[in-house]
Amino acid sequence: LTLNTAALQKVQAYQEAGLALRASAVQLSWLGAVSAFCYSTMCLLAGSVSDRIGRKASTLLACLGLALAYVVAGLVGSIHHLLALTALSGSSLAYFWPAVQAWIADLSGRGRRRLARRLAIFNVSWSAGLAVGPTFTGFVWAFGAGLGLSQRMVFWSIVGAIALLGVIMVAVRARPRDPDPFADAEGEEVDVHPRSASLLFGARAGTFASWFAV
Repeated sequence: LTLNTAALQKVQAYQEAGLALRASAVQLSWLGAVSAFCYSTMCLLAGSVSDRIGRKASTLLACLGLALAYVVAGLVGSIHHLLALTALSGSSLAYFWPAVQAWIADLSGRGRRRLARRLAIFNVSWSAGLAVGPTFTGFVWAFGAGLGLSQRMVFWSIVGAIALLGVIMVAVRARPRDPDPFADAEGEEVDVHPRSASLLFGARAGTFASWFAV
């Protein structure tokens, strides 16, 4: 839940900051679009980077990039600067989520049941973060309004959550129990389900459709 709340706070935070900077409707839409575009394209590179440098190193690199983006975002007074920082935060997230999801598989060891259970918990916490992150951000922004510090308080609260994330990442075991979580006892590859390609296509289409709706 901590992972997802911290990451999803940024959606509401950038929108609130954009409104405060009197951004147009188009500029507000770009705050989300630029971040998502940078994240999705950078994932093509970041996933393989985590294979080379390790999951822990990849997530810590992401935390550094995110912390930098959100510290500066609390100070900027221009929507154009805010847009540039959404690109940095989106790119940084690409080094976080692929690595975390692969890390879950790495640490699940042999057997699909353990992996399925952990992925289920991951998805429940992801969805909870969608609700908790923006809601918490709205309350912090409203509280800071009376002090004239809404933008700083919101983004710096995210920095605090990212610092906590960094501590969690350091504490997690880096090495997997098994080099291949899908290998059987003899080290041979488990047979792939004959409809796996259809399932993969459906998963991609469903993910795109759900986020498009959001």
